[in-house]
Amino acid sequence: DAALRSYIRIIIEISRSKELARFADKTDIQKRLPGYYMRLGFGLHYGWAIECTIGSEKKIDASYLSPHVNLSSRLEAATKQYGVEILLSEDTLLLLSPSVQDLLRLVDRVTVKGSIKPMELYTFDVPVCASRGGSLSTDIDVATLPADKFFELV
Repeated sequence: DAALRSYIRIIIEISRSKELARFADKTDIQKRLPGYYMRLGFGLHYGWAIECTIGSEKKIDASYLSPHVNLSSRLEAATKQYGVEILLSEDTLLLLSPSVQDLLRLVDRVTVKGSIKPMELYTFDVPVCASRGGSLSTDIDVATLPADKFFELV
């Protein structure tokens, strides 16, 4: 539940940021990219991964390798196709509490490349802030909402 809560907080805070809105509304940006606004997509999947380091003596980067990491990346990319901000795999859904599972919406049932078993994809419809024409009050500080009340209040 905490991971999903964190992603929802990020999306809400990005959408209500006045600084990011001012940047996106700049005339030169809107000329080049009409209707541009800041949008993030998140793909959540559960599974094993191997952590490794890649680089040289001067620079080292951590990398995570597994089919599960690849699936998370595919889910993130698919958020654009489905027009949602968060996509969760069925495996991730099963890790959530029943009360949070009830808040998710089934988006699709797909068979991913390299698999023969269909998988269900879910999303949480993040409320849009009132400042962007949505229903979520701009007065709510999502960072301080108690964990046990978070999903009731957003």
